[in-house]
Amino acid sequence: MHGRGLRVAFTVCLLPCIAAPRPVAAQLAACADSLFESLQSAHGIPALAVAVTRGDTLLFNEAKGDAHIEFGVRVTPSTLFQLSSTTRLLTGVLAMRLAARRVIDLDAPVTEVLHEAPPSWARLTVRHLLSGTGGLSEVSGIETGLADVLGELYAAAPAPAPGARWLYSLAEYAVLQSVLERAGGRPLEELMRGEVFAPAGMTSARYWATDRDVVRGAATGYYPDSTVMPRRYVQREFDFPAHLFSAAGAAASVEDLLRFDRALRDGRLFPVELRDALWSDARLEDGRTVSYGLGWDTKTHAPGFRSAGHSGGYLTTFRTYPGSDLTVIVLASGFLEPFDPDDVATAFAAVWHPAIVGFERPRCRLEQLRDAGFW
Repeated sequence: MHGRGLRVAFTVCLLPCIAAPRPVAAQLAACADSLFESLQSAHGIPALAVAVTRGDTLLFNEAKGDAHIEFGVRVTPSTLFQLSSTTRLLTGVLAMRLAARRVIDLDAPVTEVLHEAPPSWARLTVRHLLSGTGGLSEVSGIETGLADVLGELYAAAPAPAPGARWLYSLAEYAVLQSVLERAGGRPLEELMRGEVFAPAGMTSARYWATDRDVVRGAATGYYPDSTVMPRRYVQREFDFPAHLFSAAGAAASVEDLLRFDRALRDGRLFPVELRDALWSDARLEDGRTVSYGLGWDTKTHAPGFRSAGHSGGYLTTFRTYPGSDLTVIVLASGFLEPFDPDDVATAFAAVWHPAIVGFERPRCRLEQLRDAGFW
Protein backbone atom coordinates (compact mmCIF):
# COMPACT_ATOMS: atom_id res chain seq x y z
CA MET A 1 0.00 0.00 0.00
CA HIS A 2 2.82 2.34 0.96
CA GLY A 3 4.75 1.61 -2.26
CA ARG A 4 1.64 2.16 -4.41
CA GLY A 5 1.11 5.52 -2.73
CA LEU A 6 4.70 6.46 -3.44
CA ARG A 7 4.30 5.59 -7.12
CA VAL A 8 1.13 7.68 -7.40
CA ALA A 9 2.80 10.64 -5.74
CA PHE A 10 5.83 10.27 -8.02
CA THR A 11 3.57 10.24 -11.08
CA VAL A 12 1.77 13.37 -9.95
CA CYS A 13 5.12 15.13 -9.46
CA LEU A 14 6.03 14.39 -13.03
CA LEU A 15 2.80 15.70 -14.55
CA PRO A 16 3.86 19.36 -14.83
CA CYS A 17 6.91 18.26 -16.81
CA ILE A 18 4.86 16.50 -19.47
CA ALA A 19 1.63 18.53 -19.34
CA ALA A 20 0.09 19.77 -22.58
CA PRO A 21 0.23 23.51 -23.37
CA ARG A 22 -2.40 25.70 -21.77
CA PRO A 23 -5.74 25.78 -23.61
CA VAL A 24 -6.07 28.54 -26.18
CA ALA A 25 -8.63 30.40 -24.04
CA ALA A 26 -6.16 30.60 -21.17
CA GLN A 27 -3.37 31.75 -23.49
CA LEU A 28 -5.54 34.57 -24.86
CA ALA A 29 -6.61 35.65 -21.38
CA ALA A 30 -2.94 35.75 -20.34
CA CYS A 31 -2.17 37.82 -23.46
CA ALA A 32 -4.94 40.27 -22.54
CA ASP A 33 -3.64 40.47 -18.97
CA SER A 34 -0.16 41.31 -20.25
CA LEU A 35 -1.63 43.99 -22.53
CA PHE A 36 -3.62 45.39 -19.59
CA GLU A 37 -0.53 45.67 -17.38
CA SER A 38 1.67 47.25 -20.06
CA LEU A 39 -1.05 49.80 -20.91
CA GLN A 40 -1.66 50.77 -17.29
CA SER A 41 2.06 51.11 -16.59
CA ALA A 42 3.02 53.00 -19.76
CA HIS A 43 0.23 55.59 -19.48
CA GLY A 44 0.13 55.99 -15.72
CA ILE A 45 -3.53 55.01 -15.33
CA PRO A 46 -4.55 55.11 -11.64
CA ALA A 47 -7.56 52.78 -12.02
CA LEU A 48 -8.38 50.66 -15.05
CA ALA A 49 -11.18 48.20 -15.72
CA VAL A 50 -11.52 46.22 -18.97
CA ALA A 51 -14.00 43.56 -20.01
CA VAL A 52 -14.34 41.61 -23.26
CA THR A 53 -17.30 39.48 -24.30
CA ARG A 54 -18.10 37.36 -27.32
CA GLY A 55 -21.83 36.82 -27.51
CA ASP A 56 -22.90 35.66 -24.07
CA THR A 57 -19.39 34.50 -23.10
CA LEU A 58 -17.26 36.66 -20.81
CA LEU A 59 -13.70 36.33 -22.11
CA PHE A 60 -11.88 38.80 -19.89
CA ASN A 61 -12.77 40.95 -16.88
CA GLU A 62 -10.01 42.73 -14.99
CA ALA A 63 -9.85 45.77 -12.71
CA LYS A 64 -6.65 47.05 -11.10
CA GLY A 65 -5.42 50.19 -9.39
CA ASP A 66 -6.68 52.80 -6.94
CA ALA A 67 -10.14 54.27 -7.40
CA HIS A 68 -9.02 57.10 -5.09
CA ILE A 69 -5.30 57.80 -5.04
CA GLU A 70 -5.57 59.80 -1.83
CA PHE A 71 -7.35 57.06 0.12
CA GLY A 72 -5.94 53.90 -1.47
CA VAL A 73 -9.39 52.49 -2.29
CA ARG A 74 -8.95 49.63 -4.77
CA VAL A 75 -10.95 49.49 -7.98
CA THR A 76 -13.23 46.52 -8.73
CA PRO A 77 -15.56 45.57 -11.60
CA SER A 78 -18.38 47.17 -9.58
CA THR A 79 -16.64 50.56 -9.27
CA LEU A 80 -18.50 53.41 -10.97
CA PHE A 81 -16.70 55.51 -13.59
CA GLN A 82 -17.88 58.79 -15.07
CA LEU A 83 -18.65 58.00 -18.73
CA SER A 84 -18.61 61.60 -20.03
CA SER A 85 -19.53 61.48 -23.76
CA THR A 86 -19.94 57.69 -23.75
CA THR A 87 -23.33 58.75 -22.33
CA ARG A 88 -24.42 59.57 -25.89
CA LEU A 89 -24.76 55.93 -26.90
CA LEU A 90 -27.02 55.36 -23.88
CA THR A 91 -29.16 58.27 -25.09
CA GLY A 92 -29.32 56.66 -28.53
CA VAL A 93 -30.57 53.44 -26.96
CA LEU A 94 -33.16 55.36 -24.93
CA ALA A 95 -34.42 57.08 -28.09
CA MET A 96 -34.60 53.76 -29.95
CA ARG A 97 -36.55 52.19 -27.09
CA LEU A 98 -39.02 55.09 -27.06
CA ALA A 99 -39.34 54.84 -30.84
CA ALA A 100 -39.98 51.09 -30.65
CA ARG A 101 -42.75 51.81 -28.15
CA ARG A 102 -44.07 54.62 -30.42
CA VAL A 103 -43.53 57.28 -27.79
CA ILE A 104 -41.46 59.22 -30.35
CA ASP A 105 -40.98 59.03 -34.11
CA LEU A 106 -37.33 59.30 -35.14
CA ASP A 107 -38.27 60.81 -38.49
CA ALA A 108 -41.11 63.15 -37.51
CA PRO A 109 -40.44 66.89 -37.27
CA VAL A 110 -39.42 67.92 -33.75
CA THR A 111 -42.01 70.70 -34.06
CA GLU A 112 -44.63 68.05 -33.33
CA VAL A 113 -43.24 68.02 -29.78
CA LEU A 114 -41.61 71.46 -29.53
CA HIS A 115 -44.70 73.40 -30.51
CA GLU A 116 -43.06 76.78 -29.88
CA ALA A 117 -40.19 76.08 -32.30
CA PRO A 118 -40.10 78.36 -35.37
CA PRO A 119 -41.53 77.11 -38.71
CA SER A 120 -37.97 76.95 -40.06
CA TRP A 121 -37.46 73.85 -37.88
CA ALA A 122 -40.12 71.88 -39.72
CA ARG A 123 -37.57 69.55 -41.38
CA LEU A 124 -35.55 68.88 -38.23
CA THR A 125 -36.01 65.36 -36.78
CA VAL A 126 -34.82 63.33 -33.79
CA ARG A 127 -32.68 61.29 -36.19
CA HIS A 128 -30.88 64.47 -37.25
CA LEU A 129 -30.25 65.47 -33.63
CA LEU A 130 -28.94 62.03 -32.59
CA SER A 131 -26.59 61.80 -35.56
CA GLY A 132 -25.21 65.36 -35.35
CA THR A 133 -26.68 66.33 -38.73
CA GLY A 134 -29.34 68.80 -37.55
CA GLY A 135 -27.53 71.88 -38.81
CA LEU A 136 -28.02 73.83 -35.58
CA SER A 137 -25.38 76.31 -34.45
CA GLU A 138 -23.74 76.14 -31.06
CA VAL A 139 -24.91 78.73 -28.56
CA SER A 140 -22.99 80.94 -26.14
CA GLY A 141 -25.06 80.05 -23.08
CA ILE A 142 -25.02 76.27 -23.47
CA GLU A 143 -24.48 75.68 -19.74
CA THR A 144 -27.01 78.20 -18.41
CA GLY A 145 -30.17 76.13 -18.77
CA LEU A 146 -32.42 74.43 -21.31
CA ALA A 147 -34.85 77.33 -21.66
CA ASP A 148 -31.98 79.72 -22.46
CA VAL A 149 -30.49 77.27 -24.97
CA LEU A 150 -33.79 76.82 -26.79
CA GLY A 151 -34.51 80.55 -26.76
CA GLU A 152 -31.15 81.37 -28.30
CA LEU A 153 -31.53 78.64 -30.92
CA TYR A 154 -35.06 79.70 -31.84
CA ALA A 155 -33.84 83.25 -32.41
CA ALA A 156 -30.70 82.26 -34.30
CA ALA A 157 -30.13 82.91 -37.96
CA PRO A 158 -29.73 81.33 -40.39
CA ALA A 159 -32.32 78.61 -39.97
CA PRO A 160 -31.04 75.05 -39.49
CA ALA A 161 -30.23 73.09 -42.63
CA PRO A 162 -30.77 69.44 -41.60
CA GLY A 163 -28.55 66.99 -43.44
CA ALA A 164 -26.16 69.59 -44.84
CA ARG A 165 -23.23 68.84 -42.51
CA TRP A 166 -22.11 66.87 -39.47
CA LEU A 167 -21.21 68.62 -36.22
CA TYR A 168 -20.34 67.16 -32.83
CA SER A 169 -22.81 69.39 -31.06
CA LEU A 170 -23.95 70.04 -27.51
CA ALA A 171 -26.77 72.29 -28.72
CA GLU A 172 -28.36 69.52 -30.76
CA TYR A 173 -28.26 67.15 -27.78
CA ALA A 174 -29.85 69.83 -25.58
CA VAL A 175 -32.71 70.06 -28.07
CA LEU A 176 -32.85 66.26 -28.24
CA GLN A 177 -33.15 66.10 -24.46
CA SER A 178 -36.06 68.54 -24.54
CA VAL A 179 -37.86 66.39 -27.12
CA LEU A 180 -37.31 63.17 -25.16
CA GLU A 181 -38.40 64.71 -21.87
CA ARG A 182 -41.55 66.26 -23.26
CA ALA A 183 -42.55 63.15 -25.20
CA GLY A 184 -41.66 60.82 -22.33
CA GLY A 185 -43.22 62.98 -19.64
CA ARG A 186 -40.23 62.79 -17.26
CA PRO A 187 -36.75 64.29 -16.81
CA LEU A 188 -34.13 62.47 -18.85
CA GLU A 189 -32.48 60.95 -15.79
CA GLU A 190 -35.78 59.34 -14.77
CA LEU A 191 -36.48 58.22 -18.33
CA MET A 192 -33.08 56.57 -18.56
CA ARG A 193 -33.50 54.88 -15.20
CA GLY A 194 -36.91 53.49 -16.08
CA GLU A 195 -36.41 52.68 -19.75
CA VAL A 196 -32.76 51.52 -19.92
CA PHE A 197 -30.99 51.12 -16.58
CA ALA A 198 -33.72 49.13 -14.80
CA PRO A 199 -34.70 46.76 -17.65
CA ALA A 200 -31.03 46.10 -18.43
CA GLY A 201 -30.22 45.38 -14.78
CA MET A 202 -27.76 48.29 -14.51
CA THR A 203 -28.34 48.53 -10.79
CA SER A 204 -25.62 51.03 -9.90
CA ALA A 205 -25.73 53.25 -13.02
CA ARG A 206 -26.65 56.86 -12.33
CA TYR A 207 -25.86 60.47 -13.25
CA TRP A 208 -23.85 63.07 -11.42
CA ALA A 209 -23.35 66.74 -12.21
CA THR A 210 -19.66 67.29 -11.42
CA ASP A 211 -16.30 65.57 -11.13
CA ARG A 212 -15.33 67.89 -8.30
CA ASP A 213 -16.81 65.60 -5.65
CA VAL A 214 -15.47 62.29 -4.37
CA VAL A 215 -18.36 59.85 -4.79
CA ARG A 216 -18.62 56.72 -2.66
CA GLY A 217 -18.21 53.59 -4.79
CA ALA A 218 -16.87 55.57 -7.76
CA ALA A 219 -13.43 56.20 -9.22
CA THR A 220 -12.15 59.75 -8.98
CA GLY A 221 -11.08 61.25 -12.30
CA TYR A 222 -7.53 62.54 -12.75
CA TYR A 223 -5.64 64.41 -15.45
CA PRO A 224 -1.91 65.21 -15.42
CA ASP A 225 -0.61 68.48 -14.02
CA SER A 226 1.57 69.54 -16.94
CA THR A 227 3.05 72.51 -15.05
CA VAL A 228 5.43 70.31 -13.07
CA MET A 229 7.88 67.58 -13.98
CA PRO A 230 7.68 64.77 -13.37
CA ARG A 231 3.97 64.96 -14.00
CA ARG A 232 1.56 64.37 -11.16
CA TYR A 233 -2.18 63.77 -10.91
CA VAL A 234 -4.72 66.51 -10.31
CA GLN A 235 -8.41 65.80 -9.84
CA ARG A 236 -10.48 66.34 -12.96
CA GLU A 237 -13.06 69.12 -12.64
CA PHE A 238 -15.66 68.55 -15.35
CA ASP A 239 -19.22 69.73 -14.82
CA PHE A 240 -22.23 67.95 -16.34
CA PRO A 241 -25.33 70.20 -16.23
CA ALA A 242 -28.58 68.25 -15.90
CA HIS A 243 -30.00 69.82 -19.08
CA LEU A 244 -27.10 68.20 -20.98
CA PHE A 245 -27.38 64.73 -19.44
CA SER A 246 -28.24 63.49 -22.93
CA ALA A 247 -24.64 64.24 -23.95
CA ALA A 248 -22.61 63.50 -20.80
CA GLY A 249 -22.90 62.81 -17.10
CA ALA A 250 -23.88 59.14 -16.82
CA ALA A 251 -21.76 56.90 -14.61
CA ALA A 252 -21.60 53.11 -14.71
CA SER A 253 -19.43 50.18 -13.74
CA VAL A 254 -18.05 47.40 -15.90
CA GLU A 255 -20.71 45.14 -14.37
CA ASP A 256 -23.44 47.60 -15.41
CA LEU A 257 -22.15 47.81 -18.96
CA LEU A 258 -21.83 44.03 -19.27
CA ARG A 259 -25.52 43.80 -18.38
CA PHE A 260 -26.25 46.58 -20.89
CA ASP A 261 -24.45 44.61 -23.60
CA ARG A 262 -26.47 41.51 -22.74
CA ALA A 263 -29.74 43.48 -22.85
CA LEU A 264 -28.89 44.80 -26.32
CA ARG A 265 -28.18 41.27 -27.49
CA ASP A 266 -31.27 39.54 -26.06
CA GLY A 267 -33.88 42.07 -27.17
CA ARG A 268 -34.82 43.20 -23.68
CA LEU A 269 -34.73 46.90 -24.63
CA PHE A 270 -36.09 46.67 -28.18
CA PRO A 271 -36.15 44.10 -30.99
CA VAL A 272 -32.64 42.91 -31.81
CA GLU A 273 -33.02 43.80 -35.48
CA LEU A 274 -33.15 47.49 -34.53
CA ARG A 275 -29.60 47.43 -33.16
CA ASP A 276 -28.07 47.90 -36.60
CA ALA A 277 -29.92 51.21 -36.97
CA LEU A 278 -27.99 52.57 -33.97
CA TRP A 279 -24.68 52.25 -35.78
CA SER A 280 -25.73 52.80 -39.39
CA ASP A 281 -23.78 55.77 -40.77
CA ALA A 282 -25.86 58.92 -41.24
CA ARG A 283 -26.27 60.12 -44.79
CA LEU A 284 -26.08 63.79 -45.71
CA GLU A 285 -28.30 65.35 -48.33
CA ASP A 286 -25.47 65.43 -50.88
CA GLY A 287 -25.10 61.64 -50.59
CA ARG A 288 -22.00 61.57 -48.40
CA THR A 289 -22.02 59.44 -45.26
CA VAL A 290 -20.57 60.33 -41.88
CA SER A 291 -19.10 57.89 -39.37
CA TYR A 292 -21.83 58.51 -36.84
CA GLY A 293 -25.15 56.84 -36.20
CA LEU A 294 -27.75 57.40 -33.49
CA GLY A 295 -25.42 58.44 -30.69
CA TRP A 296 -22.90 55.77 -31.73
CA ASP A 297 -19.80 56.59 -33.76
CA THR A 298 -18.47 54.05 -36.24
CA LYS A 299 -14.93 53.12 -37.19
CA THR A 300 -13.48 51.07 -40.03
CA HIS A 301 -10.54 48.81 -39.20
CA ALA A 302 -9.05 46.17 -41.52
CA PRO A 303 -11.10 45.50 -44.68
CA GLY A 304 -14.43 43.98 -43.73
CA PHE A 305 -14.26 44.96 -40.05
CA ARG A 306 -16.10 47.83 -38.38
CA SER A 307 -16.91 48.80 -34.83
CA ALA A 308 -19.45 51.05 -33.17
CA GLY A 309 -19.55 52.74 -29.78
CA HIS A 310 -18.53 56.00 -28.16
CA SER A 311 -15.60 57.22 -26.10
CA GLY A 312 -15.78 59.79 -23.33
CA GLY A 313 -13.40 62.19 -21.59
CA TYR A 314 -10.35 60.51 -23.19
CA LEU A 315 -10.85 57.78 -20.58
CA THR A 316 -13.76 55.47 -21.38
CA THR A 317 -15.36 53.61 -24.25
CA PHE A 318 -17.93 50.95 -25.02
CA ARG A 319 -17.33 49.35 -28.44
CA THR A 320 -18.97 46.49 -30.25
CA TYR A 321 -17.40 44.68 -33.23
CA PRO A 322 -20.30 43.17 -35.21
CA GLY A 323 -18.13 41.13 -37.57
CA SER A 324 -16.61 39.17 -34.71
CA ASP A 325 -19.45 39.37 -32.15
CA LEU A 326 -17.08 41.01 -29.65
CA THR A 327 -17.81 43.84 -27.22
CA VAL A 328 -15.05 45.63 -25.31
CA ILE A 329 -15.54 47.94 -22.32
CA VAL A 330 -12.68 50.20 -21.22
CA LEU A 331 -13.02 52.40 -18.12
CA ALA A 332 -10.03 54.42 -16.90
CA SER A 333 -9.90 57.02 -14.14
CA GLY A 334 -7.06 59.12 -15.53
CA PHE A 335 -3.60 59.15 -17.06
CA LEU A 336 -0.18 60.74 -16.99
CA GLU A 337 0.36 60.03 -20.70
CA PRO A 338 -2.75 60.35 -22.91
CA PHE A 339 -4.18 57.46 -24.91
CA ASP A 340 -7.18 56.82 -27.16
CA PRO A 341 -9.71 54.57 -25.38
CA ASP A 342 -11.07 53.37 -28.72
CA ASP A 343 -7.60 52.20 -29.75
CA VAL A 344 -7.32 50.40 -26.42
CA ALA A 345 -10.64 48.64 -27.02
CA THR A 346 -9.59 47.59 -30.51
CA ALA A 347 -6.25 46.29 -29.23
CA PHE A 348 -8.10 44.06 -26.76
CA ALA A 349 -10.58 42.93 -29.44
CA ALA A 350 -7.61 41.98 -31.63
CA VAL A 351 -6.33 39.60 -28.94
CA TRP A 352 -9.29 37.34 -29.74
CA HIS A 353 -9.70 38.31 -33.40
CA PRO A 354 -6.39 39.65 -34.77
CA ALA A 355 -7.83 40.06 -38.28
CA ILE A 356 -9.82 43.07 -37.03
CA VAL A 357 -6.64 45.12 -37.43
CA GLY A 358 -4.99 42.97 -40.08
CA PHE A 359 -2.83 40.91 -37.71
CA GLU A 360 -2.20 37.20 -38.10
CA ARG A 361 -1.59 36.67 -34.39
CA PRO A 362 -2.34 38.56 -31.16
CA ARG A 363 -0.04 41.28 -29.83
CA CYS A 364 0.23 41.13 -26.04
CA ARG A 365 2.17 44.27 -25.13
CA LEU A 366 2.16 47.93 -26.19
CA GLU A 367 5.66 47.70 -27.66
CA GLN A 368 4.46 44.86 -29.91
CA LEU A 369 1.55 47.03 -31.07
CA ARG A 370 3.94 49.90 -31.77
CA ASP A 371 6.26 47.63 -33.74
CA ALA A 372 3.25 46.49 -35.81
CA GLY A 373 2.33 50.13 -36.57
CA PHE A 374 -0.92 50.08 -34.59
CA TRP A 375 -0.13 52.11 -31.47
